[in-house]
Amino acid sequence: MKHPASREMYAYWTARRGTRRAPNRGEIDPAAIRGLLSDSFMINREPTDQTVFRLAGTRICDMFGRELKGERFLSLWDACSHADLRMLLDLAVDHAQGFVGGVVADVDDGKPVRLEVLLLPLYRAGTAEARSIGTLAAFEPAHHLQLQSVSGLRLEGWRYVGPELEASLVPRPVAMPPEAHVRHGMIVVPGGRP
Repeated sequence: MKHPASREMYAYWTARRGTRRAPNRGEIDPAAIRGLLSDSFMINREPTDQTVFRLAGTRICDMFGRELKGERFLSLWDACSHADLRMLLDLAVDHAQGFVGGVVADVDDGKPVRLEVLLLPLYRAGTAEARSIGTLAAFEPAHHLQLQSVSGLRLEGWRYVGPELEASLVPRPVAMPPEAHVRHGMIVVPGGRP
């Protein structure tokens, strides 16, 4: 995660979930993430399999020049991004798997703007919840985007985030041979050439 908003939201989500795969929806306190709210959103997968915005922060709505509540999440993205996003949205809901991705926004003046999207799953009372929380934050200064209108988003790349991935990346303690010693931050094991 490169954007501070993504890192902060992920840290908050991780603290709320503890050892579980995802926190309960009721554990998310907007007051605790008030500094992130303008770059945050919450989406819900409807019974029709459409994913719609339940909430969208002011900075996100300003990018598109309209209120996004009730609008389809995929309507903001170019057609080439839809297949990946559908898969990622399904994984968030069905397997409590989050993701972070690089995004390019097409704007009025033709100069693309780089953003980062983070999507994290939520549970409801221990059962799978069709709701996710996330951030969509620009790397450009906010005043540049306020003067422009974003016409569409393009997913440039993504990777999974969450507890299963963290567990596989946590360094494991390694037993050091008794004859080894640490020198300049490296483990030196005697042997090799005389």
